[in-house]
Amino acid sequence: MQLLDESTDGYLMSGLSAPKSSGERSSAIGKRFGRLKKRLGFDESKVFHSIRKTVATLLENANVPENLAAEIVGHEHGSLTYGLYSGGYSYDEKLNAISKIEYPLVD
Repeated sequence: MQLLDESTDGYLMSGLSAPKSSGERSSAIGKRFGRLKKRLGFDESKVFHSIRKTVATLLENANVPENLAAEIVGHEHGSLTYGLYSGGYSYDEKLNAISKIEYPLVD
């Protein structure tokens, strides 16, 4: 909630610019992540998609349906019915699924 409360532009990670050609903010997010991980002492084996892989694994371990997990991590549905015609899961369904994630304790 802190990211949302402090947002100045409606995005969780506010203040990122997107190239006008694509309108995609992902490269700016990836660059910000890269600078942060380097400052914190992480090596090149940890990439931005490491977060996506971890969340996908934790959702699977929590028995969240694959289509719902796909929406949460930003993947497309493979079928015509859900991929093309469905409006997707509701905010509450996504929130419920995310709340099932439990991070293991690290020693």
